[in-house]
Amino acid sequence: MKYARWKPVIVIFSLLGLLTGVTGGFVIGIMSRHLPPVDSLTRYKPAVQTTVYDSGGELIGRYYEERRIVLQRREIPSHVIDALIAAEDREFYRHGGFDMPGILRASLLNIKTRKISQGGSTITQQVARLMFLSNERTFTRKIKEAIQTAKIERRFSKEEIIAIYLNHVCFGHGAFGIEAAARTFFNKHATELTVPESALLVSVLKNPTYFSPVKYPDRARTSRNRVLLRMRDAQFIDDLKYQQYITEPIGLNLEVQEGFIAPYFVEEIRKELVQAFSLETVVSGGLNVRSTLDRRHQDGANRAVQAGLEAFRQRHPEAQDIQAALVSMRPITGEITAMVGGSSFQKTKFNRAVQGRRQSGSVIKPFVYLAALQAGFNGSTILMDTEYEYRDPQTKVVWRPRNYDQKYRGPVTLRVCLEDSLNVPTAKLLEKVGIEPFLDIAHRAGIESKLPPYPSTALGAGEVTLLELTNAFATVAGGGLRTCPRMIHFVTDSEGKEMYHPESDVKEVFDAVSCYQLTRILEGVVEHGTGWRAKVLNRPVAAKTGTTDDYTNAWFVGYIPDLVVGVWVGFDMNAGMGSGETGSKAAGPIFVDFMQDVLTDVPSQPFPVPKGIHRIPVCHESGYLASSHCPVVVEEVFPEGQTPRLHCPIHPQ
Repeated sequence: MKYARWKPVIVIFSLLGLLTGVTGGFVIGIMSRHLPPVDSLTRYKPAVQTTVYDSGGELIGRYYEERRIVLQRREIPSHVIDALIAAEDREFYRHGGFDMPGILRASLLNIKTRKISQGGSTITQQVARLMFLSNERTFTRKIKEAIQTAKIERRFSKEEIIAIYLNHVCFGHGAFGIEAAARTFFNKHATELTVPESALLVSVLKNPTYFSPVKYPDRARTSRNRVLLRMRDAQFIDDLKYQQYITEPIGLNLEVQEGFIAPYFVEEIRKELVQAFSLETVVSGGLNVRSTLDRRHQDGANRAVQAGLEAFRQRHPEAQDIQAALVSMRPITGEITAMVGGSSFQKTKFNRAVQGRRQSGSVIKPFVYLAALQAGFNGSTILMDTEYEYRDPQTKVVWRPRNYDQKYRGPVTLRVCLEDSLNVPTAKLLEKVGIEPFLDIAHRAGIESKLPPYPSTALGAGEVTLLELTNAFATVAGGGLRTCPRMIHFVTDSEGKEMYHPESDVKEVFDAVSCYQLTRILEGVVEHGTGWRAKVLNRPVAAKTGTTDDYTNAWFVGYIPDLVVGVWVGFDMNAGMGSGETGSKAAGPIFVDFMQDVLTDVPSQPFPVPKGIHRIPVCHESGYLASSHCPVVVEEVFPEGQTPRLHCPIHPQ
């Protein structure tokens, strides 16, 4: 009788259940077809950082949107897995993706508190949500999550699931994945993590901001100890170890930001990579970049620039915003071994070595003299240092150059003109060789900036970058062989396959004889002229200084046979640095300090002598064959047919 009374109800509910099951199955089928296949995880490549190494293989920089280094499961320590399972999903290895008792407990707690305080999600469910879904709290998302969870459990092993999770999850402070987290917080690899360190990293996963060990160390320690307690309860560690571990400090050893040693250099590489690939590939493609940077050179450059700036500030306490830049590179190969673009990359990313275009001053003069040497002049050619004016044939404007000391010396050799950086005879020499040949020489050497076709350009009125000037001097140092500056040796993908290998495009733009003649004269700049500070190096050095009007820019560019170094000092706003702050005084010490640093234990080498050169002792003052009475004798170099035949008339035998 009772059964008959409830029979209609039972039938109705049975029909509703059947209908609900059929409808639910239909809905699930529709949803399943619109979800991405979980097989995509086998091909999934998470956003992986690009790493930059110096020429010796040491890490110097990274580019990333999500900083991540992917590990294989075998590379993840077992105690990291133990901590994760104890904290997040103790039944992970026993359930099929869903922890029903855990879900029931979470549901009862949510009902009791009248809010969603626990979700009861397993590690597999979290993988489904992380990889395929959003964090929205809706019934539809829960159904989708359940569908994907079941599929993941059928398709992947537990070891694969846990590796996916630990490589993808965010630990805060820009660290994605366990390896990046280990490096960020403890400056070590994940394989080196201790049990307490593993527990700490797992503990921050609940809320990386709230439990940040950097911002809230006490809060993070409490959370770590809670994970250690669960590890003890799960018998991953014994009570003795637990008591030991909870007393340990969190022991952070924050990783030093890569790029600190050469941030301007690393940023220039990023720009080149974006052009060669794309921004997305650079920040998430997992590229490995082997650069041309020499760690010893960069360390020396950093020290030399900071010491030079500090010395300047001591002379001018009010000039705290003084700036400096340095570039060193190899001739012929074009490999940049060091780059400093300013006093602080953190304050300004403007790279004064590459982006700053400033008036060159006298450092551009060697290319006037190279044009003259190619036209048949030599170091003993006599020029007249007398009053001179140039009237522009079109504008009728008169230009009257003056020497730095406002004096005239009368007849002087071409060598002495460049050694002492005399303006007036240089202007007269330009008139003889022509403005266009001079500009052509400068551009062929490596000056890419457009120089104005005016005589004043030969004395430094045109604007150039430090990298351009350094590259132009490298062409001379390389015996007339020009190449483009290079910062990258090669780039490989995350699997080691080479993707990019910029080759040195070497071109012969000048004859070796003229370049060697100029090099010998620039050695004289060090021995007898404005580059005298470099004499302390006690080795063959060719150099040229440069100073612009009102001491707004100070330059020093010099080279030895296998290294060219350029230095610039000045203010960003083109303000004067103060009387006497010349290229020799302001930039010269930086050049010397750098060279002394990097050339320690490097043997001295002479500049290679090309064929067709005659080395003749001449009087430094007259340029004629030296007599026993000449006070200063130099070994001048001459090409065939230009050797002097007369002895010095000023100091006769």
